[in-house]
Amino acid sequence: MYNLMLVEQKGAVMELQKCLPNALKSPCANHALNLSISKSSSVQTARNTVGTMKEVIAFFKA
Repeated sequence: MYNLMLVEQKGAVMELQKCLPNALKSPCANHALNLSISKSSSVQTARNTVGTMKEVIAFFKA
């Protein structure tokens, strides 16, 4: 599954490579992480881990 930004024929990557031919395509790590987490949400342990991380973040933001 390709992110719209990475599509060869259309998207931001193609536009950037027109101006910067040496630019490399690099998938977004945050997007990949979010996809992985959403796919693992059916696993109870993964849901618990995400919940714990949210609680820790909320604690440090307070």
